Amino acid sequence: MDLARTSLWALLYRMAGMACWMVVGVITARALTLDDRGSYSTAVAAIASLGGVGASFAASSGYFVSNQRRPAAEVASNTLILSFGLSAVLLALSLVIAAVTHGETRFLAILAGLAMLPEIARNGIAGVFLATGALGRYSIAVYGPAAAGAVTVGVWVVVLDHRTAGAALGSWVAGQYLALLLAASLGRHWWGWLRTHAPDIALMRRILVFGSMTGLVAFVALVNFRVGQLLVIGLDSRAAAGIYASATALSEGVWFFSQAVSTASYGRVGGLNRAEASALTARAVRHTVFFSLPAAAALFVAAPVLVTTIYGDRYGGAATSLRILAVGAAVFAPRSLIANYFTVQLGRPHLVLALTIVATTINIALGLLLIPRIGFVGAAWAATASYVVSMAMCVAIFLATSPARLRDLWWIEREDITSYLRLARQVLRGEFFGRRAGTEP
Repeated sequence: MDLARTSLWALLYRMAGMACWMVVGVITARALTLDDRGSYSTAVAAIASLGGVGASFAASSGYFVSNQRRPAAEVASNTLILSFGLSAVLLALSLVIAAVTHGETRFLAILAGLAMLPEIARNGIAGVFLATGALGRYSIAVYGPAAAGAVTVGVWVVVLDHRTAGAALGSWVAGQYLALLLAASLGRHWWGWLRTHAPDIALMRRILVFGSMTGLVAFVALVNFRVGQLLVIGLDSRAAAGIYASATALSEGVWFFSQAVSTASYGRVGGLNRAEASALTARAVRHTVFFSLPAAAALFVAAPVLVTTIYGDRYGGAATSLRILAVGAAVFAPRSLIANYFTVQLGRPHLVLALTIVATTINIALGLLLIPRIGFVGAAWAATASYVVSMAMCVAIFLATSPARLRDLWWIEREDITSYLRLARQVLRGEFFGRRAGTEP
C-alpha cells in the first residue's frame, strides 16, 4: 500500500470536513451571545460523548469485515439493526432527563436524544466503508454531518435569524439526519441483504460484545477530550466555556494528518499478519511525527492572530490555552495509529480503554484542581498533562506487544522521504487526481 498517497487522499477529505466544522463554529461564535455559545458548545460536547457509542459500531463493523473476513453487506445490515435499538434506548433516557428538568435544559436534552440515531447508525455504515477500502464513501459518511450542519445552521440561525442556543442545536441535529440519509444511500447495495436473510443473532451478539468495549473506549475518549469544556462551564462560567471551546477546536487541527494516516492504514492493519501490521503502524507513526510537530509549532506561534481572526476579538483570551493545548496535541498525535493496532490487529480494545481511563482520570483530577485557581487555562494544562502521560504508556505497551523497536517510531527512513517525493512528482504532473487511492478515494 502506498501510505503517503492514501494518507493524502484521507487528509484532503478530512480538511474539507473540518472546514465545514469550522464554518459551524464561526457561525455560532459570531451569531450567538457568549452565554448561548457556551450552552450550545457544551450540549454538542455532551452529544458527542454519548454518540461515541456510534464510533464503537464503526470500529466493530470494521473489525469483522477486515480481520474476521465477514461479508460487508451482512455486517452493515446487522450493525444497522443494532444501531436502531441502541439509539431508541438513549432517546428514552433523554426523555427521562427532560421530564425532570425545566426550560432550555429540557429542550436541549430532547434534542440530544434525537441526535443519537444518526450519530450511531452513520458510524456503523462508515466502519464498513473503511474496512472495504471505500475511502471516499467513508469520508462522506464521517464528514457529511459537518457539511449538512453548516447548511442547516447557516440557514436557520443566520438567514432566518433564530439566534438562540436551542435554535442552533436544533438546526444542527436536523443536519445530522440529512447526513444519515446520504450515508445510507451510498451503501444502498448492502440493504438487499435484509430482504433475503434473517438478522444473524450470533453475529449481532459478537458485534455488540466487541462494540461495547470499543464503545466504552470511544465514550471515555470523548469524555477526556470534552471534560475540560464541561468542567469550565461548571467551575468558571458559560462565557469562559465558549472561549475555551474555540481553543480546543483549533488545537485539534494538529491531529489532521495523524487521523488521515489512521484512516488510510486502518483496513490494512486489520488484514495483515502481526509483523507486517506492526511495521505498517510504525511507519504510520513516523509519517505522523514528521508532519504533526511542525503543525503544532506553527499553531503555537500564530495562536493570538488565529484566534482573533477566526472567532473575533472577544475570543482573544483563548490564545494561551491554545498554545498549551498545541503542545499536548503534538505529543498525542500518533495515539490513534497505535490504538488501531491494539484494536483491529490484536483484537484487544481493552488496552486502549485502560490507557484512556488513565488519561481521563488525570484530566479530571487536574481540572478540578486548576480551573478554580487559574480559570479555563487550567483545563488546557490538565488536558496536556493527560495526553503526555497516556501517550508514554501507549508507546511502552506497543513496544511490548509488537516486534517494533523505539527507533522505528521516530527515525525517518529513506523510503519515507522518497514516498513523498514520488507523490509530489505525481501531483506536479497532474497524475494524482487521475488515480485513486486504494479501492476508492
